[in-house]
Parts: sequence; C-alpha cells; structure tokens
Amino acid sequence: MTKLHTGTISSSGFSLRPICDDDLPTTLQWRNKKRIRPWFKSSEAITPIQHRNWFRDYLTRDDDLVYIIEENDVAVGQISLYNINRSDNSAEFGRLMIGDDRALGKGVARDSAALLVTFAMEQLGITTIYLEVLKNNAPAIRIYEAVGFKEEQSRDDTVLKMWLRAAHD
Repeated sequence: MTKLHTGTISSSGFSLRPICDDDLPTTLQWRNKKRIRPWFKSSEAITPIQHRNWFRDYLTRDDDLVYIIEENDVAVGQISLYNINRSDNSAEFGRLMIGDDRALGKGVARDSAALLVTFAMEQLGITTIYLEVLKNNAPAIRIYEAVGFKEEQSRDDTVLKMWLRAAHD
C-alpha cells in the first residue's frame, strides 16, 4: 500500500498539513492533556512508545490521513480523516483536538473541520463522512452540527453516530 499524500490544505489564517515525525512530541503532549483524554475512545494516557508505534503503523496505511492544524504557522491541533473506503466513497472523521490552549474558543476547530470536509468531498470524491462522538461532548457536537453533520443513530446511551452526505445532483 502507498500512503496517500495530499499536501497542505490552506484557508485564510490557518492550514492543515500532513503530520510528520517531528510533530510526535507535540501531539503526544496534546493527546495526554487531562482536558483532551476523556474524549477519545481510549482515555488512558499513552506512552511515547505507543505513540511512536501508532505513527509507524499510520505511515503504512493508505486509508488514514492525519493533519496538523496550524494557525499563523503555529501548530495548534490535529484533525483526521480515516477508514477511507474508495469502493463506496466514505470516510470516518475524527481525532479532532485543539492542543494549544491559546487557540481555544476562536473557531479553529470548526473552521478546520469545515475545511477538511470540503476537501474530502471536493478533492477526494468522498460522498459520505461519518463520526462517533460521546453524547456528553456538547462542544464537539456543536462543531459537527455547524459543519453539517446530522445525528442518524446512537450506538448506545453514550455514543452518538453522526453523518454528513454530499448532495446529489
């Protein structure tokens, strides 16, 4: 398998660039923040070895894109599109986190989500994007709804499944 390379996706004031090896210390620190950990499927702190192993595996996957969110050329967060299925043009959205506290509350997460969704649909031909979010994660749900995701089903009493489908002509 060959890793899909998309390059940097830019908008005014911020950009999404593919994650690289140099980002690992920063993304590990973000992922282990107490305010971020509870919102991931695995909320335990992860070790540098676990993070390095995840990245090594990530580099071999052609269905997984992780971007670093940069605001004015400063890394402030992370966002992903994964489980990309070329046969049905679908993908899962997630791993969204704003790790730099200075970027919180400025709309960076919402704008980054909108940019990645638009890129996925317009440039990658993805027609269906889905995500799972904890039902008590109201800030994330507001972001996803603002981007256009709609609740379609609940897996259980804690997880909400949301979908975004491209309009068909």
